[in-house]
Amino acid sequence: MNEITIDGIEYTLTPKQTPIVYNDWKLPSIKELLTLVDYTKINSASILTDTSPNYYWSSTTYAYYTNYAWGVYFSNGGTDYGNKTGSRYVRCVRDGLNGLEWSATSSTEMNWKDALNYASKLVAPVYA
Repeated sequence: MNEITIDGIEYTLTPKQTPIVYNDWKLPSIKELLTLVDYTKINSASILTDTSPNYYWSSTTYAYYTNYAWGVYFSNGGTDYGNKTGSRYVRCVRDGLNGLEWSATSSTEMNWKDALNYASKLVAPVYA
């Protein structure tokens, strides 16, 4: 590391970190998606700041009606099942060394089948 002094203050310069890009993303299960809920918040019940207060898909199919899947509504942290042909946002997950790692939120809503496909083809850095 290099050090530099500006106006009598010493600064340590560190090399720019290259983000690590992963390609093992998946659509989260309902249990994984619920780990993002912060029940102390109103209108944005997520621990991640870029999660919009909307519905997000999980990979978990509703057992009684298999053409429905579970999701989380990040306005209030509630769960709901929706028809897989409907549109919801997506945030992908991967198993990291220190637990779950999350991608950024998808820029558009998509149906469940497209969400699964989106997750399987995602190549992205870990969301920090």
